[in-house]
Amino acid sequence: MWKTGELGLATWSDADATWRLNATGGPQGIQLGLEGTNPSRVQFCSVGEDVFPQAAEQFVRGDELHVLFPQQEGSYSIEAVFKPIVSGANRLVIEVILSLETRLLDTHPTVDLVAHGSGNATAASASAGCDPISQATADDISVAVLLGPHDAPFTAKHSSDNELRLRLFGEFLEKGVIRKARPWIVLSTSDAGGTSEELKDAYAKLCASPLPLTP
Repeated sequence: MWKTGELGLATWSDADATWRLNATGGPQGIQLGLEGTNPSRVQFCSVGEDVFPQAAEQFVRGDELHVLFPQQEGSYSIEAVFKPIVSGANRLVIEVILSLETRLLDTHPTVDLVAHGSGNATAASASAGCDPISQATADDISVAVLLGPHDAPFTAKHSSDNELRLRLFGEFLEKGVIRKARPWIVLSTSDAGGTSEELKDAYAKLCASPLPLTP
């Protein structure tokens, strides 16, 4: 279940593990990690001169944590929904829905999804943009990012040897139009690691699940 404290700070806990979320926004964006390990194992952050907005409101609805980041001095606003799909001592599979909107003309706001560690990709299906399954392996927590057919073609890969960096919202965004991205993020401890078949199975479940009509 989600436990919230200060605005933007929350934990997801079950009987075996606690996963910590820092969704305060601003320069650090959104950070996610296992309690007691790197707290920023996964990050959502701004790109270039864009400024990630600050969190202004949060609420829990069932197993979903909603955080609102209104547009202020930055170039866009974001509504984020965090929904664990599978959780345990060794693994967290979490759906993150980002709804991005801008009130500015002639802008192309993007958000980077970053995981530190050596990376590789698994081609679960053909994609004109990014690989449907990408992984970043580190000593403590390994990360896999699953992108469905509505996201992979519009996501650009800007990874290096030391980090996985996926740039969301690749298409130009007109003023007042809302764009959504819905990656599934799989975090596994070093002794759990996800096999290729397990990740492909999770990817199939992502593709079979409907995209929510509202944030």
